[in-house]
Amino acid sequence: MAALAATLSTPFDREFLEETAIPPCQSGELETTVDAGGHGMTVRLPWRLLGRPGLPVLLVLGGINSGRKLESWWSRQVGIGRSLDPTRFRLLSVDWADSEQQRQSPLLTQDQAQAIEALADHLGIQRLHGVIGASFGAMVGLALAERDRLFIDRLLLISGAHYSHPAATAARHLQREIVRLAEVAGLPRTGLALARGLAMSTYRTPELFAERFNETDAVDRLQSLESYLGHVGHQFARRYEADQFLGLSEALDLHQVDPSRIRVPATVVGVDSDQLVPLTQIRALAEGLAGPVALDVIQSRYGHDAFLTEHLRISKILNACFKEKTHATA
Repeated sequence: MAALAATLSTPFDREFLEETAIPPCQSGELETTVDAGGHGMTVRLPWRLLGRPGLPVLLVLGGINSGRKLESWWSRQVGIGRSLDPTRFRLLSVDWADSEQQRQSPLLTQDQAQAIEALADHLGIQRLHGVIGASFGAMVGLALAERDRLFIDRLLLISGAHYSHPAATAARHLQREIVRLAEVAGLPRTGLALARGLAMSTYRTPELFAERFNETDAVDRLQSLESYLGHVGHQFARRYEADQFLGLSEALDLHQVDPSRIRVPATVVGVDSDQLVPLTQIRALAEGLAGPVALDVIQSRYGHDAFLTEHLRISKILNACFKEKTHATA
């Protein structure tokens, strides 16, 4: 165990391995070229592969604020004995592909999919037991399936659809304008923090806000909200650069796939309170897919963030989709 831990790339990886007895972990960064609207852009794709060779591979993709370290954003699902058990599956995850040129042309979901295809080729993975995508990750999963360069046994798509809903696009447009104005003022981090705070008002439901910020005094309630939004905003601003945020935000709004071209068996999951990807859109996606489809609706007060908070419901869905250990390929 100590020898294996010493080969891992970061202290975080070593600590996670030592504390949880997780099987072998590989990580790295791939440089590859994607189409990027005909510009032929070079991108960097940080990746991690958790679990021993020979197990069926699951590609796990979250929202724009997720990343390759699954236990940092989906800790209740990842681990021995949990739904995403690295003794049963090999878990492939990525940070979103990034490029210094993306102000010239944003990296679309198809470009993210193309980079992942190059990564799979680099790692010798020819078949994916499943692609699990939530939010932006579901959009990239759809792009992967539409491109049809990798063999995928099953798609699990949570709170992501075949295009961006106009209401969600409107909210993100305003977030990007805030960041651009803040850049002009020389305050890019402040702009990122404000944009993230505004986004939180669309991720969660009005009912949840009312429950969490229930102070009877208006001054106390305002101060509590200001403190919360400031905290989540500044956390986000420490992690992202303005260019990276603007590119990912625009990629969400430019996302478009044709469900009728996707024949991979799929489970599509929607949340009844999701303001960004409403159930009408989730149902339209399920009806439009060409392959076998199962539709699952989660009732939750957490809105778009339900995939991060409804741990038991999500665990049951994961277990139902990937209970069989077949198709060992990498």
